[in-house]
Amino acid sequence: MLLTMEAATHENATRFAPPPFAKGTGDGLVIYNGVYPKGKFPKKMKNSQNGHILNPKFTSIPTAKAHPPKRRDIQGLRAWAIILVLLFHYFPEYFPNGYVGVDMFFVISGYLIGMIVCKFKVLDRQALQTFYYRRAKRIFPLYYLAIGLIFVVMYVCLPEPSYDINTSSGMKAIFLLTNMKSELDLEQDYAKLLADAEDLFTHTWSLCVEIKWYFLVPFLFMAQRRLPISAMHFFIGIGSISLFYHLISNNTIAFNSTFARVWQFCSGITAYVATVYEKNLRPEVNNNKETRLLLSDQDESENQDVQIVAEDRRLLPYIAYFLFALIMVTFSWSTEEPHHLRIEMTFLTTILIAIGEYYEIWILSNALMNYIGNISYSLYLVHWPIFVTIKYFAPDSNLALLIGIGLSFLTASIIYFAYEQPYLKLGAVKIFILIGLLFMASLILTQPSIVTNRIDYERKFGVYDLNLEKGDPSKNLSVAVALNYYEGMARVGASNAVENCTHVDFGSKQIGAPYGWCKMPGKHTGKVKFLVIGNSYACNQGHIVYEAG
Repeated sequence: MLLTMEAATHENATRFAPPPFAKGTGDGLVIYNGVYPKGKFPKKMKNSQNGHILNPKFTSIPTAKAHPPKRRDIQGLRAWAIILVLLFHYFPEYFPNGYVGVDMFFVISGYLIGMIVCKFKVLDRQALQTFYYRRAKRIFPLYYLAIGLIFVVMYVCLPEPSYDINTSSGMKAIFLLTNMKSELDLEQDYAKLLADAEDLFTHTWSLCVEIKWYFLVPFLFMAQRRLPISAMHFFIGIGSISLFYHLISNNTIAFNSTFARVWQFCSGITAYVATVYEKNLRPEVNNNKETRLLLSDQDESENQDVQIVAEDRRLLPYIAYFLFALIMVTFSWSTEEPHHLRIEMTFLTTILIAIGEYYEIWILSNALMNYIGNISYSLYLVHWPIFVTIKYFAPDSNLALLIGIGLSFLTASIIYFAYEQPYLKLGAVKIFILIGLLFMASLILTQPSIVTNRIDYERKFGVYDLNLEKGDPSKNLSVAVALNYYEGMARVGASNAVENCTHVDFGSKQIGAPYGWCKMPGKHTGKVKFLVIGNSYACNQGHIVYEAG
């Protein structure tokens, strides 16, 4: 029998596992400060079936259906992870090890997904459908919106030569293939892509890794539940195999392969299993004596043991701050660390998550870090295309980069409040319609010929940049050929008149721009004059001479 009373306000109360006798409607049993709203109850109530005695001073005992509060420290870890990634992308010369932020994301994802899957008592077809639907609802509406917006930025802000690389990489991002790379494809090396800062979709590789992990993890739990082995030992074993594969693989595979990253997700799962999962599965062997003291009478010797455990836990915040300081110092070193840094960062994050189950340090749980953690998904999606655009217009300006970071936070905040939160409230039908529409729109945006309604003459003639360069006649000649083709095949008419060219009217309606005589304005200071004579293409050649002078 459960007694439902007024809710208490103890922050950590819902962290404790329910006692074995907590069965019923799931409303929960709440007793606080020995005050009972209805009637007079004895100070101790004994359950006749198993002999547990409740101490009325205990704040709150949730049932299995109670929803625990959001881990503020995990939101804080998310925040610091995205901060590390931003600093690494925007200022790699000062923060060359900020890439470990992605490793922190993977560990956090492992913990949260482990917690979600463990809520399913039976992993049947319905459970799988529920799991995959919730993951799709959380990820894809924002993911495909971001892809569409990135394409819009490309068409509006970047030159046409950037279309080739971005339409190709954008197509891979749409089909979640960004992380599928060959070690022989040097052009797709991650370090090179970061240095070139041309590919607007470079950062989607980590999301592709994570989404493939989501497809895999329920089946790992299904296998574990069918084997005579604990969840802890099972995922330590799977993680060890993945880590071995990570270590023996070349850099490209170790970086991009989901299987070479499973060990990081498994680290997060073990943090959950060690601190929560197995205690809830077998409360009768719960060794958390501090919790047992709150649930039952203890003899004097057990009370002394509990006091020792409580004193040991007082060290946890100091340990957590020390580990956090290690992460900060490591990522901010001015020289890139060796390969093992990823392993160290993974285990430091795992320990921090486990400690957070008992104590949340302020540096992770404060309001600012929680806010950044909330917008971290949007921030990750938008920060890199903003960086690429900033680098194109102001390649050597640190001030522009700082403005880019501020713009990233502003854009992420707008998306979070105006789009992300509202769509999470939609039903299944609307969610799938939204995903489908965004998916199709993204596919259409990968086709410049549809979007711009132009013939791809640069590809036909091998012209990669229409900007004229002084002292490079071969390039300018290629530009002239492309312009001639463009004039003759795409836009023959008055709209194709050469810019800054004054056309002479011959008094005939049949002759007009771009045909006839054309005089370029004499704005340059040179003393040499050129006369270009030819057919209707001559205006373009004159324009080339004028611009290259």
